[in-house]
Amino acid sequence: MPDQDDPDPVSALDSARDDSDNAPKNGVQPCLGLTWFRMGLVDEDGEPMAGEDYEVVDSAGAKHEGKLDANGEFYIPPTLPTGLCSINFPNIHLNPRKKGQ
Repeated sequence: MPDQDDPDPVSALDSARDDSDNAPKNGVQPCLGLTWFRMGLVDEDGEPMAGEDYEVVDSAGAKHEGKLDANGEFYIPPTLPTGLCSINFPNIHLNPRKKGQ
């Protein structure tokens, strides 16, 4: 069982950056040269866009595809190379909320 004084490992990773000043302090080692990505998508009314398809192309050119969860979010664990990535929602124009607009 984790020590109650230590931050939750998932929360610590959520706030981690690629520099050592922000590395988790609870024994979780940072992945050198790798990073993670999390994002959420909401509509104009602030409602989550659950089930929307997404495509992420990382800095090495690898494509990561999936669907947003019930909260309109997705998470890629620390398996991505550092650098810029692009995000695309290829079917957003087909979303029933967008029809008639």
